[in-house]
Amino acid sequence: MAHEHQAAATTPIAIIARGFLAIGGRIMVNPAGHVESAINARIILGHNVPRKDRRACRESLRAMARAEERHTRELTSLATAHGARRRDGWIVWEGRA
Repeated sequence: MAHEHQAAATTPIAIIARGFLAIGGRIMVNPAGHVESAINARIILGHNVPRKDRRACRESLRAMARAEERHTRELTSLATAHGARRRDGWIVWEGRA
């Protein structure tokens, strides 16, 4: 089981998720079990963020959106394994990955 967990941490989807978390994103699983992602718009659009960094953040956001559409099961599993369960039933994986 530990080997599976370690392998999952290096999949392309895990790398995308960790990159998204590293720029301030969060990956959540709602009480119904559906995965969602979010990021503060200031990170993507902020004028105090250098242009090349904004571009990299937008690329990470796009990659995360594609992963959310195509790899829901793996993202849900990763968020459940690494996130914090809230009283309201949500699981939230956030912070620097």
